Amino acid sequence: MRHATAHSEQTHHPVSLQTVDTAVIRVDQLQALSGLLSIEEVAEQFAGLSMVAQASIFGLFEDGLADIREVLARASGHSKS
Repeated sequence: MRHATAHSEQTHHPVSLQTVDTAVIRVDQLQALSGLLSIEEVAEQFAGLSMVAQASIFGLFEDGLADIREVLARASGHSKS
C-alpha cells in the first residue's frame, strides 16, 4: 500500500529570484516601520496623527503583507492566479 505525501501532492510554481528579492525587501521595510513605531517617542507622535494618516500607515502594512503572501502562495502552489 502506497501513501502519498503532502509534498508530492502539491504543485510548486517557480517564482523568479527578482520576485523573491522584492518580497524580502518588503519584509525588511515592514520590519523597519514596525521597529520605528515601537519606539516610545514615535508611538506618541503616531497617536497624535489624524485617523486618515494612521489608517494610511496601517495600509502600508496591509499592502506589504498582501504582496508577500502572494509570493509565498505562488511559490507553494496555493495561488489563485
